[in-house]
Amino acid sequence: MISITPIVLNELMSSKNLKYMNINEFVKKFAEQFDNTPESIFKPETRFRDLEEWDSMIALAVMAMTDEQYDVRITPDEMTNSQTIDELYNIIASKSNG
Repeated sequence: MISITPIVLNELMSSKNLKYMNINEFVKKFAEQFDNTPESIFKPETRFRDLEEWDSMIALAVMAMTDEQYDVRITPDEMTNSQTIDELYNIIASKSNG
């Protein structure tokens, strides 16, 4: 039996690999890009473009976050064509899995 220590588990969870990230953790990171929108508003099915605070600066912040956290670059078209957080997560997941 393989034993995973808390240190190893933490390394896996913080790695730049979406394989170890679940949708709820992605939603949390997505929500962190907003200053004035309560985190409780954010769910996988949230239509982020409908949020009052959504603008081009937050779009750029989300794109930078995905590059930094997951080593995945989202194109402007992919960002524009995504309506929900879940759609964006699925694009990132498909790119990170190869």
